[in-house]
Amino acid sequence: MNALTKHLFFLLTLLIFFSCEEDSTIIKVTLEADKEYILADETETITFTLKTSDGEDVTSKAIFRVNGETLEGNVFKSNVVGSYFCRAEYKTGVSNDLAFEVNEVPIFTRNVLIENYTATWCGYCPRVHDAIIDALSEESRIIPIAIHGSNDPYYFTSIGTLATVFEVAGYPTAIIDRDYSWPYPEEFAGLNKALDKSAGMGLAINSEISGDNIIANVKVKFGRTYSEDLKLVVCLVEGQLIYNQTNYYSDGRGDPIVGYIHNNVLRKFETDFFGDAIPGTSTVKDNEFLKTITIDATGYIKNNCKIVAFVVSSNNKVINAQSCVSNGAKDYEVL
Repeated sequence: MNALTKHLFFLLTLLIFFSCEEDSTIIKVTLEADKEYILADETETITFTLKTSDGEDVTSKAIFRVNGETLEGNVFKSNVVGSYFCRAEYKTGVSNDLAFEVNEVPIFTRNVLIENYTATWCGYCPRVHDAIIDALSEESRIIPIAIHGSNDPYYFTSIGTLATVFEVAGYPTAIIDRDYSWPYPEEFAGLNKALDKSAGMGLAINSEISGDNIIANVKVKFGRTYSEDLKLVVCLVEGQLIYNQTNYYSDGRGDPIVGYIHNNVLRKFETDFFGDAIPGTSTVKDNEFLKTITIDATGYIKNNCKIVAFVVSSNNKVINAQSCVSNGAKDYEVL
């Protein structure tokens, strides 16, 4: 080995030595999070950040583990209540253990809205009327609204607008939570998809009759934070309305069914059909939104009326609903 080769070998050895020394130096890192707890709804997230002692953000280059399980990235969510810790690694640096909690979501009773598109002249409509009565006998968490078509004494003049949006092709059609059509032949099992859900918000209503008006206070309380735009829909329905009902079924009631009692008949919306916006400042965990409405009930039997209120998501689907008699109160329902 000549002198030049020995010199180069010596320099290479020194370079490797100092590189190893540098690599073996423990890098000091600090782990941070944007919150101390999240809710167990698999929606709310906690985001972790890792920085070196000189303030360099190395989050994108780090590995994050929660309770020993490696994350894909630096964001975590869960539906399991419990105590957790996160640890992050960057090169030779291992962070402090950062503890956080996944807390139980306050769960409100989930009520199911059924909007029944119907008519007194529709001979097949008694089938859905009966299905709703049967469903109510099994489950009190059902809130029906009967929306009557044209050439009907209870005609709701804007039925076409709703029918177009929710793809109602004919009568009878029952739309569940503004989400899907109740499958024929409208058996109770067809409601399970909606009944099995829980709700991160609840509604309460109190109302009173004042002359020709019904004054309603509608409250929405949030058990979790919603980042999407939410809207509140409020309407008035009337019951105990008597009018003959066409009936094509051989069920012993005749055709028409004389003196048929029509309940939950939609009279008017007190908000936009698709809801009035709830301010984003209200849709935060533990916050409450209040809307006071004065309803002109002239011409209706006010003691036979109910207020129906429901909150819809940005895609118009119902998150939760509530109803209350015209001179009464319905408090929040919590599981």
